[in-house]
Amino acid sequence: MKKLLVMLAFVLFTQVSYASEIKIVIAPDLDQVIKPVNAEFEKINKGVKVTVIPLVSGAAYQQITNGYPVDIFMSADEKYPKTLLEKGFAVKNSYYVYAIGKLVLWTNSDVKFNDNCIKSCLENNIKHIAIANPKLAPYGRAAIEALKSENIYDKVDKKIVIGNDVSQAQQLAQTQNAQVGILPLSLVIKSNGHYCFIDSSLYHPITQAMVILKSSKEQDLAWKYLNFIKSNQAKKIFSEFGFGTP
Repeated sequence: MKKLLVMLAFVLFTQVSYASEIKIVIAPDLDQVIKPVNAEFEKINKGVKVTVIPLVSGAAYQQITNGYPVDIFMSADEKYPKTLLEKGFAVKNSYYVYAIGKLVLWTNSDVKFNDNCIKSCLENNIKHIAIANPKLAPYGRAAIEALKSENIYDKVDKKIVIGNDVSQAQQLAQTQNAQVGILPLSLVIKSNGHYCFIDSSLYHPITQAMVILKSSKEQDLAWKYLNFIKSNQAKKIFSEFGFGTP
């Protein structure tokens, strides 16, 4: 019995010792899609563990420039990876636009939406509208942009409640602390609530990009991951969660 335990311990130790790990900072709108994506990557690359850290894109950028030890940054806003590249924090030629985000008005209450989706926010039974922090989150900025483009921002600004990121904004709507949320399609496409599409002409395209960081100690593995994200297999998964893909 002792011999068996020693052998098992040795096998486990060997597996842990030889496993590689890659750490990725992701935008919170990737919370659902990244699970099947990483499961497929790990299946192809045996012994590799993918660890994800969800951080709103603006805050993630600040952390990375302060030396946050991760291998890849998958942002919801293309400007942050571009700036990391320009400032020498990212590996040359690793910049890649992996998805285009879509904005929806979502609820799990009995709120009914108008034909003009965004104007549903004017309805009297909608007392609160949840959005992500527009100072740090691209989806929050896009939400404000859409409301202003439709000339209704001044009529609904007092209804707006701010979540730190899109996940917290969704939680506010899910718990009905807000009757609706202006959210990424990717977070709610497989949810029990219902949604309508906000006209994409009302906000700038939410172009989501990624880079490999120069500080990464797993650059070979990071390139493998980047190349997997470029594959048709990964694009298919992103499409299933409502993203536009390049």
